[in-house]
Amino acid sequence: MRLGGRLCPVANEFLDLPIKVSDLVSKELNVHGVRASTRNDQRIVTELVEKRRVRVPIHAMFPLSEIAAAHRLLDGGEIVGRIVLHPWDV
Repeated sequence: MRLGGRLCPVANEFLDLPIKVSDLVSKELNVHGVRASTRNDQRIVTELVEKRRVRVPIHAMFPLSEIAAAHRLLDGGEIVGRIVLHPWDV
């Protein structure tokens, strides 16, 4: 993640993320969570996204191991949408 980037963990399971507190501090990362919603609200939103009723433009997806390639893409500019990093190589 770039300096000052945002980490937005979203899941229905409680899985460990491969991130250290020192990474959060040294890179000045912000962690955004969900508040004022119930598990049912989160389930409904997830289902809407899965059914493509809510769309988030994604420019590219990378496993976390390819973060340098994602940064090169960002540095090049001219992207439309988000770049998604998967914490686990998929």
